[in-house]
Amino acid sequence: MIETSGDLEGEWDPARVGHVLSNLIGNAVLHGVKTSAIAVAAKGAGREVILSVHNEGAIPPDAVATAFDPLPPGEDENNIQSEKARVDFGLFITKAIVTAHGGKITVTSSEEEGTAVFVYRLESH
Repeated sequence: MIETSGDLEGEWDPARVGHVLSNLIGNAVLHGVKTSAIAVAAKGAGREVILSVHNEGAIPPDAVATAFDPLPPGEDENNIQSEKARVDFGLFITKAIVTAHGGKITVTSSEEEGTAVFVYRLESH
């Protein structure tokens, strides 16, 4: 499901925004409940656009704090073996892209609400 609202006009680097969304959606596919939809939203809020990706399923509380770290313990970036480690490394790259563009990325997760990743401060004008 894709939802858009507000003023989404602006100058964007389509490749970088695509990379961010690809990584976030890939992570939701890998870690979310397989039978649930993934919701993607872009909302114009004043001079910024907020992107979000939500899926059912929760990240363990201790993993939320390290969700955007480079690699899980025991993985080597030159020899990433598991699909999970590749996706997790993609989250690190996603954070780097967002930060380089002056934005921030956050994650919320609970059994009741599922998991949502928000990208803030993608200036639209």
